[in-house]
Amino acid sequence: MKKVLLSLLITTCFSMNFAYSQEKQPETTEKSGNIVAPSKEMQTILLAGQLAKFGYENISASALIQAAELYLSVATDEFLPVSAKMGVGNETSKDKFVSLDPKQILADATIFADGDPVYLSMIKKLENTVQSTRGAVGGPKRGLYRLPAGATDSFTIKFYANERATVVVSGDGDTDLDLYIYDDNGNLIAKDDDYSDDCIVNWIPRWTGQFIIQIVNRGNVYNDYVIATN
Repeated sequence: MKKVLLSLLITTCFSMNFAYSQEKQPETTEKSGNIVAPSKEMQTILLAGQLAKFGYENISASALIQAAELYLSVATDEFLPVSAKMGVGNETSKDKFVSLDPKQILADATIFADGDPVYLSMIKKLENTVQSTRGAVGGPKRGLYRLPAGATDSFTIKFYANERATVVVSGDGDTDLDLYIYDDNGNLIAKDDDYSDDCIVNWIPRWTGQFIIQIVNRGNVYNDYVIATN
């Protein structure tokens, strides 16, 4: 039954991502430029987070293995913003745990595998990949942060004119996260403020400059989230 559910989840996630790129476009302004579909790498990072949350909720080693594999399939550099202002607040303890770090995901998948030799072999291969993988220079950037309840993280990032700009945020599933992008004049460029903690915005800047990324935690407990930019 879990294999069926996992297959359905993967199909649903890809369908959601396709539908998003075709229909649910984030809001933007005339000053910011045109909206474009997210890259395959950014959609992969979002899908990996969804699989990780499914895996922890259903104690599924296979889902966690696939989540880690997807994370590792996208070569990323360390997320190094021009500047950052991290939100402060209450980090209330939680009953359940979800990790979005590939190393921890594989460690937990080992526990969930309960000695299954097939799963353990897959995990071992991916652990070797973790040790040898390096990010592609100039490629996507990824970071993992903890956002306290009711707090806001702000990052300043440089994007280039006439090139696709993408920001993805994927949380641990416990609270609603909202994503807002502002230009250096304080104008709202794009946002994803639905009732989930999976957010993605895409646009083509009309000028080269610094943009402000804000992630807001709308819940009453902390949220561990991945942020990725192209």
